[in-house]
Amino acid sequence: MNNEKIIEKYNKHLSYEKNLSDNTIRNYLSDLSVFASFLVEENFSKEQPFQDFAKFILNKKKQLFQTEYRKTIVSFLTWLVTKKTKNISRNSVIRNLASLRSFFRFCIEEKFMPEAPLWNSRSYSMKKIIPKKPQLLPEVLEQNEIESLLDNSKENEIDHKSLELEIRNLSILEILYGSGLRLSEVSNLNLNDIDMTKRTVTVIGKGNKQRQVPLSLKSIKILDEYVRNQRKLFAKRNSESALFLNKFGKRLSNRSIQNIVKSKAKIAGLPKRIHTHMIRHSFATHLLDGGADIRIVQMLLGHSSPDTTQIYTHVSTNQAKKIYLDSHPLANINK
Repeated sequence: MNNEKIIEKYNKHLSYEKNLSDNTIRNYLSDLSVFASFLVEENFSKEQPFQDFAKFILNKKKQLFQTEYRKTIVSFLTWLVTKKTKNISRNSVIRNLASLRSFFRFCIEEKFMPEAPLWNSRSYSMKKIIPKKPQLLPEVLEQNEIESLLDNSKENEIDHKSLELEIRNLSILEILYGSGLRLSEVSNLNLNDIDMTKRTVTVIGKGNKQRQVPLSLKSIKILDEYVRNQRKLFAKRNSESALFLNKFGKRLSNRSIQNIVKSKAKIAGLPKRIHTHMIRHSFATHLLDGGADIRIVQMLLGHSSPDTTQIYTHVSTNQAKKIYLDSHPLANINK
């Protein structure tokens, strides 16, 4: 099987069998292209680098498959952090390795490359290669900062935007914080995903998993105003069913939504570099601060594992410590 066919089959595998998003698939294939460039520099065929590498491994004795795979991956990582780019982050290295593991497992299933323990899902050899990922606590906004972000009066004073833009932008912010949606989930919303009566929004999350998330009364109020009166001013004859439209009547892009958030943060006078995921982090942390059960927060966020949600309990603990230090009469007795 030549390179073009294996990449084509792999692309379909990621899309139809793994149900990965277009963006994730693009990242996987981009990482694969980087690995192909490395193989070419290692004197494998420029036209068929993967096929040539498979032949190279198959020409070795079976007991040497593991060794040769491992040597190649270690050489690739060295090349990645020295020749390809000197400023590559640890997270990028981890992502490249994850992309390669996915590709090699697929190639082994397709009998395109020989098996080796390195590619097993719990391979100890691979764990030793992977740089340990630091556990960074997510940045969150304080509740008063969220209130400033959602305060539309400041925008009226400074920006004088048209009413339809103000209502649309505020609707986006309300749904980001009020329901804790991911950026892509907000961008992909359609009109019929909003149920005003039940006060819910139907979301298609990672892995095409569907979930229903409640909408706050404030979100419902502003969304109702936007849908009934303002959205029609953006809509054109050939407009999509997208909930949030740009001035051309097309679906609002991820980048446009990010720019709206940055613009609103600047108007609100917030010193932090605000992004949509920070608002999602704040949604989760504020729920836990208010006493919400972690399993409910997991469900609302669309996390498949409670371990992913667990990190917000650490942020909430930090918040509790801060409140204690600020409030308790004996907390700062040595000051």
